[in-house]
Amino acid sequence: MNSSSETFSLDDFIAYCYQRGFSLTDKQIDQFVRYAFLLQEWNERMNLTAITSLEGILLKHFVDCLELIPVIRHSSAWIEGRTLRMLDFGTGAGFPGLVLKLVMPEVEMTLCDSLRKRTDFLTTVVKQLDVSNVTILHTRAEELAKDRAYRERFSHVVARAVARMPVLIEWAGPFVEIGGSFHAMKGPDPKNEMEESLYVAKKLGFSQFVVTPYVLPLQAGDHTIISLYKDRPTPKVFPRKPGEAQRSPLLTRNHESK
Repeated sequence: MNSSSETFSLDDFIAYCYQRGFSLTDKQIDQFVRYAFLLQEWNERMNLTAITSLEGILLKHFVDCLELIPVIRHSSAWIEGRTLRMLDFGTGAGFPGLVLKLVMPEVEMTLCDSLRKRTDFLTTVVKQLDVSNVTILHTRAEELAKDRAYRERFSHVVARAVARMPVLIEWAGPFVEIGGSFHAMKGPDPKNEMEESLYVAKKLGFSQFVVTPYVLPLQAGDHTIISLYKDRPTPKVFPRKPGEAQRSPLLTRNHESK
């Protein structure tokens, strides 16, 4: 059965990047192609993605992740000439963190995931693509946030298809430095998630929500990026113990009713 992604070629991907303001070098093009092939190869042995065609990977993974770049570059923590540290937690097969790193090699990227098979895959990809300044961590976000080396040390934290916003904010908040931002990639209508997140966002030190809608080429999907900007320290009690944010999220409606 045909799908829109089957008409999206490597040339289309290169043209998209050019139109969005980040022209790819020959090395970067080669890295993306090899990344896609490694994803296909490893996916035959383990479940990394349901999208397996090269065209689908280019459009629904790579292009989708790269929609973050204009948002990040317009955020307050993006300062020309400054070394920026970025964290992608729940990164899975490297989405969006490793994709962003290939286009923004100047960023110091940390990829975090709780499953060993995923971090093993990422270690292989980073080595074979010869990507520097990438740290890959096999751990949970709740545990990593207790480490002083990572707490409030990132100018940007990103997440894609990990959890609902109240949970994401509790996990992300402790990592974002004051003046930094958290960017969550979401579906076409995040209104309910945003409304239920107002309490936890304020509690964790965030003061502003900005929503950026976008449509993938060939009408392959409507999505949004929710950006939160941090202006106060996150209380040391957050995040709570592993799993607690999911079991008992800090929802706005629960606290408004008390």
